[in-house]
Amino acid sequence: MYNLEPKQRYEQRKLLKDMSPTEVVVIRQCLQDVSDKIKINSHSQHRGRQRYITDKEIVECVEKGAIVEFHQVNNQCRVLLRHRRTTTTNDVCVAINILSGKVLTAYTNRSHDDHSTLREEKYNPELNVIAVISDCKR
Repeated sequence: MYNLEPKQRYEQRKLLKDMSPTEVVVIRQCLQDVSDKIKINSHSQHRGRQRYITDKEIVECVEKGAIVEFHQVNNQCRVLLRHRRTTTTNDVCVAINILSGKVLTAYTNRSHDDHSTLREEKYNPELNVIAVISDCKR
């Protein structure tokens, strides 16, 4: 017999503007820890190519990009990063698992986009990012 029920998905998010300086430091340290083992899978490469993003730009975004948000999905700790391109008006955005170094996706976003349609109710400004990362490491 097959279990056809959809898997439960547990998610929590926190925007950079709501993070403490210590949370930002911990995220940056996690990114530093995986910087030599960034894995750009075939999906990320394909999505990047569709959007004219090179592997070099993806790595540069991970290394130098601004943190946009922290996102826990089940037992994965992810971060969305954004890095300005010098050649176009689009920024490179990368979602990466900060504990494994796996790049989940890459896309571009207009540099001047103010995200007026952002649904802030999806975010928890009280989320303890450090505790979540610690739990994900177990």
